[in-house]
Amino acid sequence: MRASSGIGFLCGRNTCRTGPDRTEPELLRERRRRSATIGAVMVLASGAVWQASAQEDAPAAGDAAAEGTEIDFDAMFDEEIIEEPETSISDAEGDGATELVDPLQAAEVRWGGRFDFGLDGAWRWDRYEDVGTAAADSETLAADAAATLFFDARASETFRVFGKAKVDYVPDPDDPAGEAFLFDTQIFELFSDFQWGDWVFFRAGKQRADWGVGRFFSPADLISLVTIDPNEPDAEREGPVAVKAQAPIGVHNSYLYLLTDALQEPLDLGAAARAEVVVGSVEIGFGGVLQDALVPKGIVTATAALGDFDLFGELLIQRGTERNLITEPGTLPADVVAAEDRDDWFLSATVGATYLTTDPNLIVTAQYYYNPLGYPDSELRDEALALSLLLPDPPIVPLDILFFGTHYAAAAVSWSDIADTDLSTSVSWVGNLSDGSGTVSPSLRWRLLDEVVASVGGAIGYGEAPDETVESVSLTASLSLGSGGF
Repeated sequence: MRASSGIGFLCGRNTCRTGPDRTEPELLRERRRRSATIGAVMVLASGAVWQASAQEDAPAAGDAAAEGTEIDFDAMFDEEIIEEPETSISDAEGDGATELVDPLQAAEVRWGGRFDFGLDGAWRWDRYEDVGTAAADSETLAADAAATLFFDARASETFRVFGKAKVDYVPDPDDPAGEAFLFDTQIFELFSDFQWGDWVFFRAGKQRADWGVGRFFSPADLISLVTIDPNEPDAEREGPVAVKAQAPIGVHNSYLYLLTDALQEPLDLGAAARAEVVVGSVEIGFGGVLQDALVPKGIVTATAALGDFDLFGELLIQRGTERNLITEPGTLPADVVAAEDRDDWFLSATVGATYLTTDPNLIVTAQYYYNPLGYPDSELRDEALALSLLLPDPPIVPLDILFFGTHYAAAAVSWSDIADTDLSTSVSWVGNLSDGSGTVSPSLRWRLLDEVVASVGGAIGYGEAPDETVESVSLTASLSLGSGGF
């Protein structure tokens, strides 16, 4: 359980949801692998379909491993294994063993996953001065159980089916007292891989498609159904139901998607394309999405290695927006107009860097995000928030005020195996530079046994209403028992 005093929901292309799933950090390791071993990747990409497909969203490797709900700092520094063309890897992060499997062995079905159980407590105070002197304004004690299960079935050299499901023990939304719980089951991935000779490789079904390269913010991630939550950047992001065609071109790659989510008539179909070009130690990506209900969008991404630093950046250009925006202040509610803007051009951008070293085991990441859809004017921002509270049909919905500032920044420092012990610590900061609010979140983790981990943490929010984050202090404590991969 992690405390957060910032935005508590995630929004995708046209939906919002609460409570993201939590996973162990794979994005940093993937970026490090792609930058530091770019020469090896060049050789493998032209001859290996499984490796080439994993370059984009890695379902055969990282996704096959069921992820846990707590960050595994030990797994951050696991030695990366470069796959040979005849090999796929399933790595149950941190707690499971790495298993090498020959995909050419026909009629093979592998099962695996991860189980998590823990006792969690969280306490929140709305004012700094109440900490230690008054009872918490909110308190939560719970036993959490969750599991991730996957299967990987390879019927032949050229045909594979993969599926992953998540099961969580959560409060019953129909119980107003919050005393009843139920098991919530989600099919997270379900797709098949097949190919046309050695030229085009297909994936059909529900699949992940992480286009972005940002750590805390990713405007270029156009296909995922939810955006990155900066307070939970390691959470897996659900992907669409789609058909993907991949065509390797030497060391480069091109992708074409047919998006079929919520398909009821032909105009509901969406199309997306992406290309990745490798130049030395730099990888540049280009892409775009067209769909009837959405404005057209195009992206550029870039990653590069510079010594011990991994650099990354994204650009998103779009004409118009699906969001309802307030452009002129007025007297609430009648005189304030919130409408879609389908004519103006918007350019979103983010840049960042990651520093990683193994002596000590340290990861430092920093990122800046420019959001042209935010409100630089506090008056307009306040009116947007007020309109979002009007019932029953607010003209402003959560998607319209997601990241309602113009400038954001975030940073994190993680240190594992402190002084050759089983202690790990981290601290992160996410700030809205437009209104001066933000959240600082420290944590400490102690692995008592392989399957027993204790952790404490918290979140200190700063800002004043109606800032995106307001003054608060949250404390969390958890004991993970019998959790691990299998």
